Amino acid sequence: MDSKKRLEDYRIIDIHNHIFPDKIAARAAESIKTFYSFTYMEGNGSSGNLLTLKKNLNIVKFVVCSAATKFDKVETANDFIIKCVFSDPIYAGFGTTHAGYTDHRKELERVKNAGLIGLKIHPDIQGFDIDDPGMYGAYEAASELGLPILFHIGDKKHHFSEARKLRRMMDKFPDLKVIAAHMGGYSKKNDAYEYLVGTNAYFDVSQWYNFLTEEEFVKMIYDHGVDKILYGCDFPLNSPYSAAEKFYNVNISDADKEKIFSTNSEKLFGIHF
Repeated sequence: MDSKKRLEDYRIIDIHNHIFPDKIAARAAESIKTFYSFTYMEGNGSSGNLLTLKKNLNIVKFVVCSAATKFDKVETANDFIIKCVFSDPIYAGFGTTHAGYTDHRKELERVKNAGLIGLKIHPDIQGFDIDDPGMYGAYEAASELGLPILFHIGDKKHHFSEARKLRRMMDKFPDLKVIAAHMGGYSKKNDAYEYLVGTNAYFDVSQWYNFLTEEEFVKMIYDHGVDKILYGCDFPLNSPYSAAEKFYNVNISDADKEKIFSTNSEKLFGIHF
C-alpha cells in the first residue's frame, strides 16, 4: 500500500519516552542497555537529545516518563517530569509510583494537579508484579482520577510484567485506562493474543520490529482494533526519527497511520495537542 503522505506530513504524538536528569542520563541509558542486553542504544536519555533526534518530524507532543526504581524515589521522579513538562510545551508527562509507596492517592492527585496526563509503570525495572496488592491503591486512584497507565509488558527475562498479570489486574479494576506497551507482548508475543488482544486495553507500537514480522504486526493491529493502537518510539533505545520511519513504512492505509500517530492518543487523553 503506497503512502500518499510523506512521513514529515503526519502530526505525531509519541507517548513512550524515558528521560533522565542530564547528569545521570548517559549512565541511566547504559544501565537499560545492560539490563536488557541490547546491542544498540540510539539516544543518551536526556531531554535535549530527544529533541535533537526528532529531526524534521512534526512531533507535536513527546510524552516523557521516568519510572521510580525504589519507593522512596517516587516523588523525586515525578518532580523531575513535572519540571521537564513546564520547560517546553512540546512535552507532556507521565508520573510514576511504586508498590512500596504508601500514599498513592495523594501523590496521584498531586501529579494530576501539576498537569501530568497519566502514569508509567515498568514492573521489571521497578521490581514488582503488575498485580501486586501494593499497587491496588494506585490503580483505584488512577481509575477515579482518569489517569491512564502505560505498562511495560512481556519480558522473557522477568516474570513481573506478564500479560496474564495485567489481565488479572484489569479484571479487578475494569474502569482503569490501560496501555500495554510493545503491542501487549514484547518478547512474549503469544501471551498478547491469549490475554490482551480484543480487550479494552490500548497497545503502543514501540519496538514492534524487534519481535514481530510486518505481517504479524499488521494482523495484530486489526485483530485488536486500530482505534486502540498508539504510537511510541521507546526513547532512548530508539530515536524518534528511526522508529517513526519504521512505522511509516508499514503496509497500512494513511488514514490508519494518522489514527495511530496522533488521533487515538488525542481521544484517549481527551486533549487536542
